[in-house]
Amino acid sequence: MKTTRLLMYALCAGVLLFNVACSDDKGVNPNNPDTDDYTDSKLTPDEHKAKIESIGKDFVLKFKSQENEKIAKALYDLDEMIHDSNFDELFDDDEEYSYAFSSLAKVILKNDISALTKVASDVEKYELSKYTGIFTCKKDRTDGYVWTKMEADHKMQLNFRSETAGEDCIFTMIYSGERIYKKVDGYEIEVPAKVNANLKVGNEEVLNLAVDINLNNEQTAATANVNLTVSKDYVWSVKTNVSGESATVNYDMNIHGEKVMSASAEVTGTKMTDPDYIENNENALNRVFTEGEFSYQILDLLIQGKGDIAAMISAYDKLDYDYNWGDEVASKKCADREAQIFNDYAKVAMYYVGKKEKVADVKMTIDFDEEYYWSNGDRVEFKDYYSVPALVFASDDSSILLEDYFTETRFSSLIDATEKLINEFADILDLEHVEL
Repeated sequence: MKTTRLLMYALCAGVLLFNVACSDDKGVNPNNPDTDDYTDSKLTPDEHKAKIESIGKDFVLKFKSQENEKIAKALYDLDEMIHDSNFDELFDDDEEYSYAFSSLAKVILKNDISALTKVASDVEKYELSKYTGIFTCKKDRTDGYVWTKMEADHKMQLNFRSETAGEDCIFTMIYSGERIYKKVDGYEIEVPAKVNANLKVGNEEVLNLAVDINLNNEQTAATANVNLTVSKDYVWSVKTNVSGESATVNYDMNIHGEKVMSASAEVTGTKMTDPDYIENNENALNRVFTEGEFSYQILDLLIQGKGDIAAMISAYDKLDYDYNWGDEVASKKCADREAQIFNDYAKVAMYYVGKKEKVADVKMTIDFDEEYYWSNGDRVEFKDYYSVPALVFASDDSSILLEDYFTETRFSSLIDATEKLINEFADILDLEHVEL
């Protein structure tokens, strides 16, 4: 049940590593549209299923494997050259830095935007002097891939040949605006205010990354902008703004000039960037976090939520989880209350943006697993209850558990389309096909 409780917090606050957007001059967040005037959709649950699956397939089809062939081949070879070579031996913190480069491939090949944050955080986490230089990779018949290093200031450059792409490649990362600041534990580290990186395969730039970080002297507020362009027409951006009173993050994905995905989240509170205050209130986080809201949109489909985080935490803290295993009555009572708390203090719903229609509310309900235990040689069966999210459709108020609605069987054509795209990249890299 505690896992469910944490899930509720996440739903209420939004997933900060994957969300949030900036507001314009009028205070309107373009990634979090106003849905107050949306009307209820008249579609049935099965008709919604067909439309949602169609939206998902349209999204997958936006990605063209052939347009990303060069970068896929170059990053695949670079990942092998870094891990199957002496590259790690050239740094004191070899494992962490190699991971930073590997995460670039995850962003491109798996659309794992959280891996992009690893690039920024892992690079800025250590002294830059350890990670500068011009590195050239050659393939030796005996030793395999061998890297050599030349000294260079404020810059890392990797020269290598991608045999899969059949071209020479240059990856360059330039640091600027460094500053020294104290971490929470007292250590001083060097942080780049700006990081600019690009990857060239032959004469073509296939990747451009820009990271811009601003941290105030007291470390109580920070902004960070991350922009990534791949194969010219695939553009990601993440904008983060954190202070003691609020934390917001914006995420956008554009393909060929069309915004295909956007997300927005905001959490408000008190002294959220003060580690001492948080530590002193770790058992009373309602004093730290106040409210939260999030928005997540893929093409025409929007999921939006908001909630009173402080009220939810206070209510959950009063729940009694210390009932005996097998106590069906107490289990059901606790699950019921857990679901009620979420429904009282949080609102999550799904919409179609184009027609300004509401698809369904996301409500917490209860479900159970059939369990048993042995007592004096007898098998005692009981129901173990827990709270789970469900869709309540606007057209007829019918409800279905999310896990029963979004199944592999019901959305098989979307899974097939995704599998086809992944295997197109597998063919490019001469890898085995996968089955989802």
